[in-house]
Amino acid sequence: MVYEGNLRDSRNSVFNGERMTDQSDYRTYLESKFDAIHEKLDTIVEQVKKTNGTTIELGKEDKRIEKKIDDSLIWAHHVVDSRVTECPLLPRIVEVEGDLKDNTNKLNTEVARLESDLFEYRFFKKYPKLTLILVAVFVIGSIISLIGTIETIGNKKRGKEIIEMQKEQYTPFKDTAEIRNE
Repeated sequence: MVYEGNLRDSRNSVFNGERMTDQSDYRTYLESKFDAIHEKLDTIVEQVKKTNGTTIELGKEDKRIEKKIDDSLIWAHHVVDSRVTECPLLPRIVEVEGDLKDNTNKLNTEVARLESDLFEYRFFKKYPKLTLILVAVFVIGSIISLIGTIETIGNKKRGKEIIEMQKEQYTPFKDTAEIRNE
């Protein structure tokens, strides 16, 4: 490829119609860039070797752990296979489990009943201000009712007194039958 005009590389050299690849400056420039790349590649290769070594060590450790696990499983199977399968207390255990289930059901029923009984208490505990307001309304209503009852009793006494006074002042009229007889 042939370049025309004034092209400059990083060292400000001018290429006039020559191939860039034929220039010694260009070759030096490329070699310096490739040297940097080679150094980076060498660093990467060293790091890969370290990583591979670590991976090999971890693989060996993994195999040791797998061996320990396999040995533990063999031991566990031996223990399970050699245990007594028939317990002499098994019928008693079954009986106790049945009693335990019955008692648990009874307790759950009792707890449910108690929870329903305590519903109102929980309401008052949850809303104490509302409880105070309800008590205050009840007390005020009771006082108003008491006052009304006392006034009613007082009015009845006054009404009886008025009736008695009117009876004393009242002169009965003669019956119509008495008037006709006369």
